[in-house]
Amino acid sequence: MQRRITVSLIAVFVTCLAAGVFSALSARGGAGAPDPLDHDLANAPVATRTLLSGPPAAVFDVPFEIGVLRIPSSGRIAAVVGKDDGRVAGDATRVFHIADARGTFARIEATDLVLLDDARALTWTVRQGKAEIAEVDVRSGTSGWHVAVPGMRSGTLVHQAGTNAWILSGRDTAGRPARATGQIGLADVRMTAAPSPDGAAIDAWAAAGTAAVAVQNGSQDARVWLSRGSQPPVPQALINATCGSDAASDRRLLCAIHDGRVERIFTLDLEGRAAGGLAVTDASFEMTDQRAPGWLIGVSDGTPVALRLGSAELLQPASLDEEEAPSVLAVSGSTLATAALTDLGTRIRVYRLNQF
Repeated sequence: MQRRITVSLIAVFVTCLAAGVFSALSARGGAGAPDPLDHDLANAPVATRTLLSGPPAAVFDVPFEIGVLRIPSSGRIAAVVGKDDGRVAGDATRVFHIADARGTFARIEATDLVLLDDARALTWTVRQGKAEIAEVDVRSGTSGWHVAVPGMRSGTLVHQAGTNAWILSGRDTAGRPARATGQIGLADVRMTAAPSPDGAAIDAWAAAGTAAVAVQNGSQDARVWLSRGSQPPVPQALINATCGSDAASDRRLLCAIHDGRVERIFTLDLEGRAAGGLAVTDASFEMTDQRAPGWLIGVSDGTPVALRLGSAELLQPASLDEEEAPSVLAVSGSTLATAALTDLGTRIRVYRLNQF
């Protein structure tokens, strides 16, 4: 097992702040707009980069290249989607193959899926215009509890184990950014919609009451809108940044900003204020879909990585000589899994994070 600690970059951030790199969001939409990034982001923990080079707790092999990986916190099974099937977007149904150390043993058709434990999966399915969330037995594929979500057309499914809540973030039937929430076993479904100013393609949003923040990521900059009640959204630009949803909270966004030398991960709240200063990394960081509460999943220098938000620890899988570099990563609880292409298909390695 190898462990690397990044050198302190606090002095670099002090210089950047003095130069105004993080001083404000540009292109304000009007007087009285909140002053973002007013938090002192220089006093941030430096990320600890941990290389997952030790022996895995389990190894699964599947006979094809995968594009989607899901695991439960136990790490004893995995759900995978073939690479070509994994690229299907929108409300298309995909085939999730369930695998363990002996190979694949079941198939579940769903638009999206979360493994709750070794026996149950939570699925989001759209078929023939009908949409529902269901609890499914992973071996038989039969569903028990289920609830209709007729207002949603597409979405990313997240499960919060502490409250047994499910969250579906995507688009409603009118094409607006929307979110449906509920609890497993209950019939109540709550729907909220995000502001979509100027017909922009919103990538992530957060809301509470009449306040909301929405973001559209560009090739370099993020465009942010702040909404307050009946007031028109205030557009602003966050330079050299991208933002995404926080799987643990629908009241803030997670953002990454780069000054050409270092990367800062921070939160952006409903008032447009930056806070936390979660980590500093010495490499690039590209955010992907966020599904694991307490974690930020992304790609750093072409390698999938997971940032533990509570401790600013950046976990990176090791590359092995007999395999391609890991291409997919998933986290659930204190378990992390990686997937790498081999001559015979894909090898999945499962790690217990308390071992590192």
